[in-house]
Amino acid sequence: PDVLTSVTCAAAGRTTLHRSMMMGGVMQMHAVVRVDLPAGATVSFAPGGYHVMFEVLKRPFNLGDKIPATLVFAKAGRVNVEFLVQATAPAGAPRGGGSMPGMPGM
Repeated sequence: PDVLTSVTCAAAGRTTLHRSMMMGGVMQMHAVVRVDLPAGATVSFAPGGYHVMFEVLKRPFNLGDKIPATLVFAKAGRVNVEFLVQATAPAGAPRGGGSMPGMPGM
C-alpha cells in the first residue's frame, strides 16, 4: 500500500487533489489531502471520481499538450508523469480516465 499525498506541476501555480461523488442526488466535489492506494488494488482518476485540479495556470492548456508533473507518494517518493490534455466527453458518452495501480511502480 501507499498514499498519493500531492501532485506538483511547473505549469500551474497550484495543484490539488479532488474527489467528486453523488450526495443526495447532487454531484459534489471536495478537495482531499491524500489518496489511499491499497496494495493490489487500482484507484482510478476519472470524471465523477478522483481528479487532479490544475489551478492558477501559467499559460492556457491546449488540446494535445503534454503537461509534465510529479506525483508525490508517502513511500514511493516522487514519480515523474505526463498528463495529456484531452477534450471532455459530452454528457452520457463513455469517458476514459487514468488509473493508478495500488503499488505505484508505474
